[in-house]
Amino acid sequence: MASAEVIGGIDLSGVTYRIEQSLLGNTYSVYDGGGELLLRADPRRFDSHRELPFRDTDGEEVFRVEANGFGDGYSVVPADSDRPVAILERNFSPLQHRWRVRHGSDDQLLATIEAQGPVVEFFRYYVPMMGILPHTYTIESADGSAIGELSRRFSVSDTYELALDRGVELPHTAVVLAAFALDALD
Repeated sequence: MASAEVIGGIDLSGVTYRIEQSLLGNTYSVYDGGGELLLRADPRRFDSHRELPFRDTDGEEVFRVEANGFGDGYSVVPADSDRPVAILERNFSPLQHRWRVRHGSDDQLLATIEAQGPVVEFFRYYVPMMGILPHTYTIESADGSAIGELSRRFSVSDTYELALDRGVELPHTAVVLAAFALDALD
């Protein structure tokens, strides 16, 4: 696996993470594979400010997700920079949800994150109270090779497990940060 850079003191070289949405409020917490809290985000601010900051346990911004104009594109930008590490493009149809992850500087396709199961996706988005259904996003490299999954567990709170394949060359940091932001944006 390609080595990941450390962003804001957070090591993103792991292959498993857990993303949880709180029951009360709309905050997200990101944990590493050992269960240690890494980041928090509050998407309520995103609606009015068009920017979603992810903060470390000390409250310092590590990276942010910024809306790109009026479309369905978003930039993932480290807190200490104005240059995005990744661009997220949403491509939804009524039965399929797909995100493209592009390199922040040259627009090269790095990965796609796509929802599995069009029937489940339909019920999740169009039938009230069915958003709790477990579902999985597959993560593929630019050449179409499977490199991981982002799976929603059946639980009262919104909980996703991110699992990346070991030994796979990928743009690790961009893919990990995109997966962290996906639930808040979706």
